[in-house]
Amino acid sequence: MSLEIKGRITSISNLITVGTFTKKELIIETPETYPQTLCIEFGKEKADLLNGLRTGQDVTVSINIRGKKWVSPQNETKYFTSLSGWRIASETAQQP
Repeated sequence: MSLEIKGRITSISNLITVGTFTKKELIIETPETYPQTLCIEFGKEKADLLNGLRTGQDVTVSINIRGKKWVSPQNETKYFTSLSGWRIASETAQQP
């Protein structure tokens, strides 16, 4: 499922490496009456899309919603959902 989300950047992580996987995490806050704070992962080569962006910028992020089922050794089932970014566009100049 692919969607677009608009929001203001509140932080961008440094490059995170887990095993052979690398990613950056973009945190944005949506401009709604009840704002949502969302963590969007940019994996591998997509992490470079965040270079040059700054806290305070308004952006539109294209995302895919990913879901995964996991069964523990104790036979407990858990579900995980993540937002994976694949495109980002700046809406305004950097805010002071």
